[in-house]
Amino acid sequence: MGAFCWIASSLLEPVVFGTRPYDATVLDVFRLLGWTLMISGVIGVATTFGNQYGRSGRIGLGVVASGMVLIAGLHVRAVIVLVSAGFRAVPTTGENTLVLVAAYAGSTLVVVGAGSLGIALWRVSPRPTIAAVVLVVAAVLPLVALLSSGVLPATPRRLWLQSGTLLVPFAAAWAVLGAVVYRRAGRQD
Repeated sequence: MGAFCWIASSLLEPVVFGTRPYDATVLDVFRLLGWTLMISGVIGVATTFGNQYGRSGRIGLGVVASGMVLIAGLHVRAVIVLVSAGFRAVPTTGENTLVLVAAYAGSTLVVVGAGSLGIALWRVSPRPTIAAVVLVVAAVLPLVALLSSGVLPATPRRLWLQSGTLLVPFAAAWAVLGAVVYRRAGRQD
């Protein structure tokens, strides 16, 4: 559910507000909700899998959680700006380097942690589960996109690099992992 809130709000922003960059919009509330729900999924993954995925899985889950908290913190900042502006969209007045660095650091932590968690889940079972494969792909796909960005035409490159599109594979992987957690939790009851 969190992945859906985050992706839907990210895809709606250019439709609703155009291409002008904003520090805060009402859609940041839904992004914050999405990331908060995905963070709560970390608890579900840790509880459901226990120690099955080993130390590398726990480290990967911790790295994912750290990135998620960092990104959610950026959305908390945006919601505070939105509320202080009377719930009106606040256009960007310049580049905020600290926010940019935090966004890149959070995204990197999420992608690297997802890959590590996917590899750990891959090693747990004799044949790879769909969740493990999708988590590894979610980590590899953004790296391939970034490395091939010089080859891509301008429009797809902008779409990949200037929006949250690089994290869409992660959101899909997190939704698949959530389904696995839900199914396993149902069997344990």
